[in-house]
Amino acid sequence: MPTVDFCRVSRRVGDQSLQPRPFMDDVSALKDSGLTYATVKGTRYLAADLQIDSTGNFLTGLLGFAEDDVLRQFDSHSFSWLKGEVESIYGATRQMVVPFALDMREKRRWVAHATTARIKSRVFRQAFAATLNHAVGELGLLPSEWEVDPVMSLATVEDWLGQNKQVVSFKRVIRLTNPLSDVDEARRKMRRLNGRVEERVMRGTVKEPLQLHNNPAFAEEIGPVATGDMEIELRAKSGGTSQWFKSEDHTDHTSIPEYGHNLDQGVALVLDALVRFSDRRGDVSHEPMT
Repeated sequence: MPTVDFCRVSRRVGDQSLQPRPFMDDVSALKDSGLTYATVKGTRYLAADLQIDSTGNFLTGLLGFAEDDVLRQFDSHSFSWLKGEVESIYGATRQMVVPFALDMREKRRWVAHATTARIKSRVFRQAFAATLNHAVGELGLLPSEWEVDPVMSLATVEDWLGQNKQVVSFKRVIRLTNPLSDVDEARRKMRRLNGRVEERVMRGTVKEPLQLHNNPAFAEEIGPVATGDMEIELRAKSGGTSQWFKSEDHTDHTSIPEYGHNLDQGVALVLDALVRFSDRRGDVSHEPMT
């Protein structure tokens, strides 16, 4: 069954004096622009077929890329591949296009997208962010950096810690929150120094590992991974080998029925998955972080 991964869009503005327009207004402008395309690592991605659903809360679409390929037909008269006609084409296979949906409500901005062998979660996030930023730049909207961040449930890391208790390294990457009114001390310092990202590393030893499993203080520290405002990386050691946990590789996900080449059905299934996820997660509010 196809997998749907979840992430979240943020508009991060370095200049605190700038107030972005309502998120829904910006997304509506991007929808009709025909400018949601960008090249990432030599591949040109397009976010197209953008539609707003009947509730007015969700944007749906397809993100994909095309490439040159050659098809060789089988010559049944001579029972030969060598004698078959060769045809050059430019297009996309089902592995190169994925449906997605975006919750346009300001305090949600959750995204759901299907994955394929050619478009996995990290590729989608990079490509979707690039298409959004290209359109924002061309339209001259408020200068900001649109990012698509992975989101992860805290239970996921607790499950890993239950099996890997000898944690010797804990790194967290803190991002500016969105909207700007949600301020904590760590991000207040970042803004004073014009920083966009801050990395913090805590280390233990094999003999005295970090006490993270079922630790409320640790859960409080990493709370923002659930909203995409932080990434974490853990390293545990056992028997001379290291085990790694990276939050961006453990995004929240679900399964949907197979939709094959029926992209309309794929869009409907992904939208349904997002509606359920968004109802479960609800609005985002950033609690102060020490």
